[in-house]
Amino acid sequence: MSLPQRIAAYGDCFTIYDKALASSGGARVAFATQGEAEYFAMRMQQARALKRAEARQIYKPTDKQYDKSEYDRLVVQRAVQDDAGEWWVYVKPTGSNILAVETLDAATNIG
Repeated sequence: MSLPQRIAAYGDCFTIYDKALASSGGARVAFATQGEAEYFAMRMQQARALKRAEARQIYKPTDKQYDKSEYDRLVVQRAVQDDAGEWWVYVKPTGSNILAVETLDAATNIG
């Protein structure tokens, strides 16, 4: 099944993206089947791609908004099934799975 090429077909996706941006941990959406969840995840990716294409039409290549979407800060993860049998698509901030960051200074590297 092909995905729509019109940005207006993705209002539900933009609503989820906006909810995910408004929350520090992101958002998730439940579906009854794996197929529905995977199709929705593909639609989310297409919606973001269409936003980038729109930005290419609106902005000049020298503008910082050119070829960008406000949703680029989010990751749409593969569908995951829970214990109740529902399939969830997670939309989380980029890097939200990082547990720790440590800097490595040249002065502390001996050897």
